[in-house]
Amino acid sequence: MNPINCQPISSFEPTKNRFLSVVKPTAKVGSVSMIMLLLTGGNPPVWVAGLTLALSIALVTKTKKKKIENPQELLEKTKDFTRANLGEVNFSNANLRNVDFIDANLSGADLSNADLRHANLKIACLGNANLTNADLRDANLSVAYLKGVNLRDADLRGANLNGANLHNANLSDTNLNNADLGSANLDGANLCGASVKNTNLSRANVKNARFKNNLGLSEELKQDLKQRGAIFENASEEVFGVLTGV
Repeated sequence: MNPINCQPISSFEPTKNRFLSVVKPTAKVGSVSMIMLLLTGGNPPVWVAGLTLALSIALVTKTKKKKIENPQELLEKTKDFTRANLGEVNFSNANLRNVDFIDANLSGADLSNADLRHANLKIACLGNANLTNADLRDANLSVAYLKGVNLRDADLRGANLNGANLHNANLSDTNLNNADLGSANLDGANLCGASVKNTNLSRANVKNARFKNNLGLSEELKQDLKQRGAIFENASEEVFGVLTGV
């Protein structure tokens, strides 16, 4: 599978984290080189220079995300998967409630039917992941990379998606009641059938985002979304108002 670009659309914190991830190993390499030059009077033998280079490469490599081989077994021991490499992992039907996935790589992962209530997926990479029918109530997905993700029938009530990249994401028939999508990138996303009661869509990029039969969508918000480039399919069939009991 080709690697997926997991760069979030915008955020100071992930930018800072990635900057530090580069600076720290670079500083270590510089320190090793300086020590080598001081010990050899600025004229190191070839074998010393080679050893220093190998050590420097090892220090940089160590900072990279490592592939976790048995995530299911590890899940029984810890709930901390911060910066873990879980690309294409199978977590379908798994209990991932309150699990910490901050800045983790979950690109292409199968998280269908998973219980992710209160999970922390801040600045995580979930490009092209399968989250159909997943329970993401009150989950933190702020500034997460969700390009092309499948969230069909997912429960996102109260979820924090502020600043998330949902370009071309499938959000059809999702429950987005009370969710925060402020400043999110919904360019080309499918929100047909999604419930949006009290959903925050302020400053969200909704260009080419598709809406249809959205419960909880007021006429005022509909017109605002249209002005921002949203597409409403079969307007005569749209349902406006609030669905009680949801």
